[in-house]
Amino acid sequence: MSTVAKYNLYLDSKYRTSGGNPNPSFALSQPITLSNPNHRFTCAIRSVDIPYSFKQLVAPYNVLRVEYTEVGTVQFFITIPEGNYAITVLCQTLINLIQTAITPFAVNPPLITSSYNQYEGKVTFSIASNCLS
Repeated sequence: MSTVAKYNLYLDSKYRTSGGNPNPSFALSQPITLSNPNHRFTCAIRSVDIPYSFKQLVAPYNVLRVEYTEVGTVQFFITIPEGNYAITVLCQTLINLIQTAITPFAVNPPLITSSYNQYEGKVTFSIASNCLS
């Protein structure tokens, strides 16, 4: 069997034909076909650009135990809605869920923020006092 052609693919999810970032579908402008069953071709994906995202978040991996201490200590669970998340959306969702859960127990609910370092792949959460002085 002889190799009659070699194809190198360079994919970018912004040029997908359907699907989202975590599951893009691509349509080639020219189909790759063999005209002779005794021949073969090779196809390689040389580069893929898919923005950072978390695969689908599903139960039971979407439940977190949170412990909050201000006057006393309160433990509770928060459930992150199932779905696909970009990291910044996931962080904001976590912050909103935690702040909503803390509010009934807090005298001065803290301000929670997050930042994402795309070069290190790390998220930093910061908690600041919400006390007015």
